[in-house]
Amino acid sequence: MARKDNKGRNLKTGEYQRPDGRYEYRYKDEITGKRNSVYAADLASLREMEKKINKDMDELLITDASVKKLTVNTLFERYMATKNIKERTKKNISVCGITGYEILWEIFVLWILRRLT
Repeated sequence: MARKDNKGRNLKTGEYQRPDGRYEYRYKDEITGKRNSVYAADLASLREMEKKINKDMDELLITDASVKKLTVNTLFERYMATKNIKERTKKNISVCGITGYEILWEIFVLWILRRLT
């Protein structure tokens, strides 16, 4: 038997109606492993939030508040983790004595940061 809210509507997995009448959606961020909740006054707006969260998780985006604390280094590491580069290529990249990811960091991040300042 499906769970229902106080108006008799079926609730999906992760959806709950709180005693104060608000709706809550609980989910686990697959990247950070943290459990999160979002709240809404009505079921329609909660389901809109659910769609956005699920889309972000499908695109491997961080969906919790920790995204505000990302450093440039962490962001670059996450970016490189999504790239499909063979391990042999990662080790063999070399320019002016700088090897591996260090050269990519020098080219893509430090160069941009120097231009911005």
